Amino acid sequence: MTNSPQLANNYDLPNVRGVVVSGIYRRGPAAKSDIVQGDVITSINDTPIHSDDELKAVEKKLKIGETVNLQLRRGEQTGKGKLVVGEAP
Repeated sequence: MTNSPQLANNYDLPNVRGVVVSGIYRRGPAAKSDIVQGDVITSINDTPIHSDDELKAVEKKLKIGETVNLQLRRGEQTGKGKLVVGEAP
């Protein structure tokens, strides 16, 4: 879901533009990465992600098996991660 000041305040999330990871499938690709619920994805492969629509647009261009670079915010920490694209269970 698209992060907003109200959402960030209500759920103690970082107040940054991006998309909040609201859940992770146990057997999905995110479960095999360092992504956790509550992370805010701010970019994928250096493409800024500010909304659900921007995330969906980037997802459509990705291929299964492709490794993508993520920029994340977790609390006050900014980090980078990798994710191998796969099908959601």
